[in-house]
Amino acid sequence: MECKCGSEIIEKENFYECSGCKKKVWKEFFGRKFKESEIDYLFQGLTIYVDGLVSRKSGKKFSSGVKLNEKLELIFDEDKIKEAINVDKCKCGGIIRESQKTYFCSSCKAFVYKKMYSKTITRDIAVYVLQGDKVPIKDFKSKAGKTFEAILFIDEEGKPKIEFPVRG
Repeated sequence: MECKCGSEIIEKENFYECSGCKKKVWKEFFGRKFKESEIDYLFQGLTIYVDGLVSRKSGKKFSSGVKLNEKLELIFDEDKIKEAINVDKCKCGGIIRESQKTYFCSSCKAFVYKKMYSKTITRDIAVYVLQGDKVPIKDFKSKAGKTFEAILFIDEEGKPKIEFPVRG
């Protein structure tokens, strides 16, 4: 990895440091460990979108834009979040965020439940659905306990719906 200043990034026990300008990025920020690619983006001066941060006061998870400021400190950057390098965007262009029970768009309020018909919906699946794709899901369970396959999508009102595949 290389810093924006052109010097090498060195990994230490708890942080990464630029050998030239001495910028430091802690490996963990608000209870979340950074991926190596995110560290690289931060040293390039870019804002990244990070989910899975943990509030120090409430203990609840949240998402935010993060960047290095002029004092070489990691800070939240909500103003540039739409320009963030690794942000997932809804079909309307809004930012896909995560709450305790849903993945949702910050603009149009479209959403997908994290658990539907006893099946956990992953973030990747939710992103596809919120971007307008129809995603086939196996192993949904009915109230009677029977498994079934259906296609998950978002309707015109931004609500999660399923349809059954055509058999033939």
